[in-house]
Amino acid sequence: MTTCIRYSQSRKTSFSLAKPVSGKVTALIASMAFFLTALPAHADFLFGDFTFLNGSVSAVSGGHVTFALNSNGTIAASLTSFVGPIYGFGFDSVGDLPQSNFSPGLPDDTAGWTNGDLYQSGFLCVFSCGVSETWTIGNPGDFSSVTQALGGGTATYDFLLIPRPGCCDLWTGNAVVTEAPEPAALFLLATGLGIMRLSGWRRKRQALRRCRSRAQSTHPVSTY
Repeated sequence: MTTCIRYSQSRKTSFSLAKPVSGKVTALIASMAFFLTALPAHADFLFGDFTFLNGSVSAVSGGHVTFALNSNGTIAASLTSFVGPIYGFGFDSVGDLPQSNFSPGLPDDTAGWTNGDLYQSGFLCVFSCGVSETWTIGNPGDFSSVTQALGGGTATYDFLLIPRPGCCDLWTGNAVVTEAPEPAALFLLATGLGIMRLSGWRRKRQALRRCRSRAQSTHPVSTY
């Protein structure tokens, strides 16, 4: 609502103009909401907590793993064990994915694991790994979402952790994914907000002009 007040010698006159939101602006808001929900989101980070021990829920976590999407289309992976040095790790991928840049230890093997379930990607560290490891999954351009590294469907859980000595305890866990809007959705949102702001500014100026016009017609200025 825009209010225009003109003061005279003995009284003041107030004109209030209330204008509902434009139908075009309402349609724009509805369209933005539709497209923001319709456009796909990409997942650029996931976290896995090893909360199952030998198939049963554990009161404590055995460790955690993270996958983060790199700008070049590879995935930065990080694994931490709370239950001793890492002997083996596996994840439920579609096929045996390429892995590289291991640090600080260099695995003895980068094949998958089978323990009734089949984890098609992973690695084995007989003695070379400590309680944490970082590495890269995939080649440049392979991934637009970290979830593409999972979904093999051949394992009950997303991740498998085997601490040294590798004979007894199997820790497993599932991924929790963080999604982000696609760049196209962010551009649409920014454009829509800009149009709404411009539309509001124009309506305010038009209302002020009408106020001034009415005020001048009610209290004409004397030329004498």
